[in-house]
Amino acid sequence: MVSSRKRFLAGMLARFVAIGLICSACDPEPSAWKTAQSQNTIESLEQYLDKFPDGLNAEEAHTSLASLIDTREWNIAEGTTDIGQRIETYQTYLDTHPDGEFTDTARTKLDHLSHELTLRAIVTLDRI
Repeated sequence: MVSSRKRFLAGMLARFVAIGLICSACDPEPSAWKTAQSQNTIESLEQYLDKFPDGLNAEEAHTSLASLIDTREWNIAEGTTDIGQRIETYQTYLDTHPDGEFTDTARTKLDHLSHELTLRAIVTLDRI
């Protein structure tokens, strides 16, 4: 009796596992999340969130997306060479990302650039 009961339970367990595998294969969200994670781009995360706005990984996707956007906009600010444009891009970064990863650095650089502009203005006035 014990062995037939064990066989029965083993058979039931195998059926549940098979059903679980079939159901997980039918759910496209885990695959979409895995793709978004592996690509780790703004586009891939936006695609995941468009398809699964309330998905199991939506919160993590939003966090990753915000970090990527923050980094992209910081790189834009860092890539400008004109002092006036740099001041403008740092200020835009601070306005857009008040709690961003590079906020403290942007404030420091903005202060230095403002001082540099002030010194240039003083030197220019002294020459007049």
